[in-house]
Amino acid sequence: MGLVTQSFTVVSADEPLLSYDLTTAPDPVEASPENPQMPPETCELIIVASRRSGTAADVASIKVKIPAGTAAPDLALDLSRAVASISLSGWSVALNSSTEEFVFTPVAEYETIGPDTSITIRISELPVSRKVGSCPVTVTERSRTGNSAFRNRELVFSVGKFPPGFYMRNLMCDPLVIDNGGDVTLTWERSANAAYELLYGRTCLPVTNVSTRKITNVTSDTTFYLRGTVGQAPDQVVRILAAQVTVVKPDLEVGNLVVHGTTTAKGDVTVDKDRTLYARTMMGLGQNPTIDVGGHLNLSSSDRTTTVKGPLVVEGTTTAKDDVSVTEGGSIVRIRDLRGPSAVALTINSNTNVLPGNDVTIAGNLTVSGTSLLNGNVTVATGKQLSAAKIVAGADGLTVGGPFAATVSTMDIVGPAQVFPLTFGRTLAFTAPTAGLAIGEVHTTGNSRNSIVKLSGNGTNVRASAMRIDGRTAANVAVLPIRKGASCSVYFGMEGGDSGPEFRAAWLVWVPFGKGGITPSSVAGDVDPPDSEPEETPEKSASPA
Repeated sequence: MGLVTQSFTVVSADEPLLSYDLTTAPDPVEASPENPQMPPETCELIIVASRRSGTAADVASIKVKIPAGTAAPDLALDLSRAVASISLSGWSVALNSSTEEFVFTPVAEYETIGPDTSITIRISELPVSRKVGSCPVTVTERSRTGNSAFRNRELVFSVGKFPPGFYMRNLMCDPLVIDNGGDVTLTWERSANAAYELLYGRTCLPVTNVSTRKITNVTSDTTFYLRGTVGQAPDQVVRILAAQVTVVKPDLEVGNLVVHGTTTAKGDVTVDKDRTLYARTMMGLGQNPTIDVGGHLNLSSSDRTTTVKGPLVVEGTTTAKDDVSVTEGGSIVRIRDLRGPSAVALTINSNTNVLPGNDVTIAGNLTVSGTSLLNGNVTVATGKQLSAAKIVAGADGLTVGGPFAATVSTMDIVGPAQVFPLTFGRTLAFTAPTAGLAIGEVHTTGNSRNSIVKLSGNGTNVRASAMRIDGRTAANVAVLPIRKGASCSVYFGMEGGDSGPEFRAAWLVWVPFGKGGITPSSVAGDVDPPDSEPEETPEKSASPA
């Protein structure tokens, strides 16, 4: 699946009010033989324009400037033999030889072009000049919106003239959908009279002497570009094809990310060293939410207080490098085994009251350097030790430094994708065992054929068409989210063009959100599924982790 487009540059202060696309026949254009005794090659320019805004535009004229001569930037040897036409009724065309422009004008002062109007300009029988190079084709639109003044608005297309025998086509990815970390093989067709490079991400690979390349460990959706270069600057010409592979559960790398809803991470969330994670509220999941912290947790801001409004349970060793204070009236610190640090005695620097009804047991020696007032018993069980390096009343706050036990669980949310070839004139139907994405892809390789693929489900129809009119392979994709239990159908047919079934192909790709493979059934014709929505099944509350 290779795509190629002509590059263009807007050169006026105002962008054209119409959107323009330029294609050539043949594609790419071949320069005429260098021998002036040989007849020149010919080419055709096809310019398609439309108003993509919801408001109409008034157009007084459209000019197409084609450089003519024998230099590398000249597209045509001369313009006098060219045939120009426009699809709008009542418009005329004239050649201004002094400016090398074909001027298209309406019968009236202007014509209003709305979003439902499409314009096709064809300039054919152009004798191609004999020198390889890149040629600027300038489109000048004189237009306005509302009651404003008419203005000239220009854009320039770059059309390459390639040497005779040059070709570069059919860049394909196999497979089109892979798992994260999977491999993809790219293939293409090319002539030997150019230099070729394969580009993706920040990688540029020389591939001049090959027509296939295997790329391993692909972790995100990737667009591959094949660039063919002929000649040297300033007469250099470049052709670029593109193809894309889709990765299931891809890795993502973005700049700033703002999420206005709930974000659920099924795997780890990592913040790089020297970076900060800001959170106003942190809560665990389930009916009794807990937060598991694996690793060291440092609360390092000395001027900030950490407040725990509920119980604090620590299942591993807790090390406080500063004071631990419990000063509120009625607050209680409960400790089963109180000890000092390793090889250091537990120090209590405060009056200590043991309330009535509580015994104190000391299995070893008890050393008291100051006055001891025991109003109740202190008990240390046999084989146990009560120790503390330092317990001192201080300012409010809690500082915790040390390891915390943690467990982490993950759950896949996207199952393996399935690919089904479609039969022309028939419908594949299935019931979704889980929610997922139904993706229809359609290719057309025969001229004057408009192949379509239509997805139906959840009471919605979406379609994609691939119309081949200029000698290139046409391709398109339609995507429809499907709810669990919904009926879905995929139809492969045509709209206009030749009626033959050959030179076209289509596929259904099913990507389930969970474990949910499908086994579609095939029926003749275009058959839509019932529009009824699946019944909602109440989900059970997840058990706390």
